[in-house]
Amino acid sequence: MKTIVQKMIAAGAGLFLTTNVAVYGTTIYSDSTTDTGSSLNFVTGTTIGDEVVMAGAASSYALTSFSFEYYSPNSTFSGAVTMDVMLYANNGPLNGYGYFNTPGTLLFNSGLFTLQTPTQNGYGSYATLNFDLSGSPITVPKDFTLAIDVAGLGGNTVGVELFSSPTVGSNYGDYWWDDGTGWRLNALAGTETGFGAIFSVPDPASTAMLLGAALSGLALLRRKLS
Repeated sequence: MKTIVQKMIAAGAGLFLTTNVAVYGTTIYSDSTTDTGSSLNFVTGTTIGDEVVMAGAASSYALTSFSFEYYSPNSTFSGAVTMDVMLYANNGPLNGYGYFNTPGTLLFNSGLFTLQTPTQNGYGSYATLNFDLSGSPITVPKDFTLAIDVAGLGGNTVGVELFSSPTVGSNYGDYWWDDGTGWRLNALAGTETGFGAIFSVPDPASTAMLLGAALSGLALLRRKLS
């Protein structure tokens, strides 16, 4: 995955974002190895989403961080380009074909933040946004959708870099999109549309250490009260 060093704050969300790739805990989903060489570009007024399936047998997970790669051929943006990043449970109504549940319950919303132009380098114009949730992990089901909306495009072009064949977890090779009339499935002929995302959960050792500290504190409290 190609990265650059930038830092920004998501307005109103209290979240720290950085284009340094950082993993807080254990990776439970990763689709960042096989770059298809294609991107899925945003259209004003349309949200696109990648439905992902976490590895492991648990029915839900506490996310400590996630990241995805975005792309732009522009050397600089003309005007303010903003992004909103959301996580949805796939518990909405069945899609038009009646087989798959659409994105439903909103689990996480970054709030709008200003997107910086990816640095032009030998690989092209790519950057990776990382969302640090380690201070307040977000609980998600095993199967959920990463959805992204970009506004203020004007004459700018912004997209998500596409990857195939996740190395941890799985996805469906297609993508969700909503132009304001409801979620629908779409696909690109001959190309998988994984968003190049990585999701991480608390490290088992860290979780055990925190639990041990909590139990020790409870034991001390009981001795003081007895």
